[in-house]
Amino acid sequence: MAETPPPAPRRRLGAHTSTGGGLHRALERGAALGCDVVQVFTSSARQWAPRPLPDEELLAWHDARRRTGVEPAMSHASYLINLAQPKEREWRQAIAGLVVEHQRCQALGIPYVVLHPGAHLGRGERAGIGRIAQAIDALHQERPDDPTVLLLETTAGQGTSIGHRFEELRDLLGLVARRDRVGVCLDTQHLHAAGYPIGTPEGFAATVADLERTVGLGNVRAIHVNDSKRPPGARVDRHEHIGRGHLGLEAFRLLLAEPRLAHLPMAIETPKQEGMDARAPEADPADQANLGLLRSLEGCESSLAIQRSLRRAMGAGVRPRGARAGRRDRRGAPGTRRRARSPR
Repeated sequence: MAETPPPAPRRRLGAHTSTGGGLHRALERGAALGCDVVQVFTSSARQWAPRPLPDEELLAWHDARRRTGVEPAMSHASYLINLAQPKEREWRQAIAGLVVEHQRCQALGIPYVVLHPGAHLGRGERAGIGRIAQAIDALHQERPDDPTVLLLETTAGQGTSIGHRFEELRDLLGLVARRDRVGVCLDTQHLHAAGYPIGTPEGFAATVADLERTVGLGNVRAIHVNDSKRPPGARVDRHEHIGRGHLGLEAFRLLLAEPRLAHLPMAIETPKQEGMDARAPEADPADQANLGLLRSLEGCESSLAIQRSLRRAMGAGVRPRGARAGRRDRRGAPGTRRRARSPR
């Protein structure tokens, strides 16, 4: 009699959680959501000079980490940072901002800083890639013993942004001196917007093969799990609730079923509940619904199982795209906030 294969390991799922009321609140909100991991902003994404971290805030953070067991897997760097900036003064300001973020993450014990690589602003991809690599080398020279790893996020391809093609990330990684201190963070919405066909088994397999051939799967350290408000290849960064956008649940089923990515921390960055106070201690209902839907897709092997997940999602308040014929998606999904504009 054939032995039953062991169950697949539980995926390390979580969310980008609010630090309203103190950094430690992000871990508590993650615990309320049932998160394995969280992503945070360690300071405002809209400013250059964050306030220092006082000792009492650090103590509260590390205490919450022990109490909750939630892993603070990654911080997201400020959207203002553009390492491809051609102007010298602004380029050095960007490096300084990233140095500060690394300092904060080391103090908080956060292993990864996620960063949009940058926008060349008309200088061309080759010049932009070289500029980013020089900036990363300068960061590592400034902090030679910092264990924090910088993760370059795949981008949607808006404007002159770099990182929407795997070849660009491959070339960038190849120019960095300390390869052990840099990696890649995938974003499902950005991949979709950049034209990677991850919504079908054939397209997903081809994308993973392309990723392995260029970047190398060993360089992928984390994944942002988001649906898309826009159709494939739109090259626009607009996140949507899981199952409600253009990606389709099959893309997320395939992602969760891919054993070579099973060990990676995965965090949603989907819209928050409309009207939800960022300082509220309770779990965000929209995050709960999105994470619940993803959990229900773990182990799904058939279209019938996906349909059951769809029905559960609708019951939880996340209505998949096209679930009601004739209904248009409302612009500005619940909780969508306008963020600081990234360099283009």
